[in-house]
Amino acid sequence: MTEDKDVQRIKQIAREVFWEILDSDLLPLLKDFAGIRADASKPKENQETKPTVPEDTFSVLSYQDEKGASLGDFQTAYLNMNIPNNFNHAFNVLKSNNAVIGSPFHMEGYSFRYWIFPDKYMDRIFRKKLEAEKVS
Repeated sequence: MTEDKDVQRIKQIAREVFWEILDSDLLPLLKDFAGIRADASKPKENQETKPTVPEDTFSVLSYQDEKGASLGDFQTAYLNMNIPNNFNHAFNVLKSNNAVIGSPFHMEGYSFRYWIFPDKYMDRIFRKKLEAEKVS
């Protein structure tokens, strides 16, 4: 009889922990992702209701300067060097917008273009300064 009570208590604790993690960690990320997906799926008839993502979403991250043979100067934000919630939110925005090196993400007024390599790096966000003629 005592074992049944112990099992029930363990199950209750596991349920409570699960819902606590879901509410505090996963649900905000899912809401952000779902909100971005819902915004992206809206028709673009009225340009004034166009969804916007402020560049602050990305600029709050800490970046490291890097240099590549073909890319030149760029910067990389690493998950382990940033606040996880800020990093994950920015990463999810880029992932939901399919922002890869060949199709980077930036909006009007941005100073940088942003992209990820989701197949290779789940812990890095890349950015490169937009040239003056490309800033839009």
